[in-house]
Amino acid sequence: MNNQITIPVSITSDFICPWCFIAARRLNEVARKVGVKLDITYKPYELNPTMPELGKDRKAYRSQKFGSLERSNQLDLGTIEASKDDPLTFDYARMAKTPNTRLAHKVMQFVQMHAPNLESKTADALFEAYFSLGKDIGDKPTLLAIAQGMNMDRDKLSHFLSTHSHRDDLNAQIESSMLSGARGVPTINFKNGDSFETLYGAQPSFVIERLLTALKKTASYNA
Repeated sequence: MNNQITIPVSITSDFICPWCFIAARRLNEVARKVGVKLDITYKPYELNPTMPELGKDRKAYRSQKFGSLERSNQLDLGTIEASKDDPLTFDYARMAKTPNTRLAHKVMQFVQMHAPNLESKTADALFEAYFSLGKDIGDKPTLLAIAQGMNMDRDKLSHFLSTHSHRDDLNAQIESSMLSGARGVPTINFKNGDSFETLYGAQPSFVIERLLTALKKTASYNA
């Protein structure tokens, strides 16, 4: 009999947020260590809501956004240093474009509707495609290839991405995330009985471990 505790978690994130990538990988690693199962739901957020549909050259965009390419590179190095002990790779040299992430969020919307068991795997694949492999996750063929690698129905997803199906629902989710008072992304909510415990940003592993251990004890006590 499997008595493993399951903790419901919602993660508000954008797939071009490096701290979201770090937080997601770190969270899953710590959960395995603590011995709990996470039932994760991803909520969409757009760091660049006015990004053109085809995205922009990453160096040019980030130089403008942060004042210089040097500052952009410093920020990139900061995420590499912060994640040096985590099971992930950042390869910024391969990233030519800052994409519009609306289609990537729509892929997640499709997964939540049709293959919810693949939700965490899809999020991880999208993060890795962008940050480790330098792929354009605003590009439909790229997204379809990622989905096909997880044995999703490529034709059904292609139709979903090409139409305005459930567009209003996605818009409402993004608006809700951006107006919810979240202190940027990632914002991670852990269900604790009738309330929630929240972590902001990519917290150190010991902080996550302390929280998951406490939630595990609470859940075991109330079981």
